[in-house]
Amino acid sequence: METHTLSIVHDNQLSEKQRAEFFAFEQKCFEKDLTAHRRLLYFSQPFAHIFIEDHGKLISYLRVFVRQVQWNKQSILIGGVGSVATEQSYRGQGIATQLLREAMQLLHQQHVSFAVLQTYIPKGGKLYERVGFYPAHKGYTFLDSNNQLHTVKAQDVMVAPVENPSLLEEMIGSQDMLHLGKGDW
Repeated sequence: METHTLSIVHDNQLSEKQRAEFFAFEQKCFEKDLTAHRRLLYFSQPFAHIFIEDHGKLISYLRVFVRQVQWNKQSILIGGVGSVATEQSYRGQGIATQLLREAMQLLHQQHVSFAVLQTYIPKGGKLYERVGFYPAHKGYTFLDSNNQLHTVKAQDVMVAPVENPSLLEEMIGSQDMLHLGKGDW
């Protein structure tokens, strides 16, 4: 009998208790204190939170982002996925893949042109490839909470076409760097 429950909660509907629970879960899964990083780099407001519980216990989680950015003198809507985390004992069962499929469906519903994420590709790349991401071979920039510019290295960036694959290919082939604006995801 299936005991896993998938939920999608838009950020403006998230309770403070859920927000704290999700953050504690991320820290547990990533095995480090993320407080300073969240304040400085990853402070962007998510569009939605997607998570799976097993008998009420949180076992997997991710955040979905939707953001209007300027690139090549045009305004484009892009999506992002961040904080993908699964409880150690549940890894390798397709749970994170299920969350990512839901995230991609949500990004389609929002009509984003393409999705961007950062990961250590040798470790996490295969997971993201299952839902259409591939190495971008191109970095991107963003501003931290102190307005300092940061560059995410090309070897850590994956992208996926959503509504506008040709725009994604144009961006990848361009000399112009994608700039996310304030905050990374």
